[in-house]
Amino acid sequence: MLSRHPTNPELYYIVDGQQRITTLTMIINAIIHELPEKDSQYFHRFYIEEDRYRLKHLGKDKDFFLSLLSNKDVEPANKSQRLLKGAYGEIERIVAREKDKLKLLKAIESSK
Repeated sequence: MLSRHPTNPELYYIVDGQQRITTLTMIINAIIHELPEKDSQYFHRFYIEEDRYRLKHLGKDKDFFLSLLSNKDVEPANKSQRLLKGAYGEIERIVAREKDKLKLLKAIESSK
């Protein structure tokens, strides 16, 4: 479920489904990091964006989440950060085993 931002009509808060959206963002990000440079830059701008993230993790784990997406090696400070880092590590291992990363990304794009 979505809730409109009170002052910016282009922004929404995810009220239900945050975990799924966070996981999907981590999957897409891991795929993008495995693509050739030209494709990686294009899809990063389209899905992640450098200076205006499409998904902003709110609360105490925001900076940690953004560091994970930037492939920075950060140490978790609490249980939720350990879970995020563990999940992202597993996602990276699964994506690394896929032969055709672009095909995988296209499959995610077309899924409903």
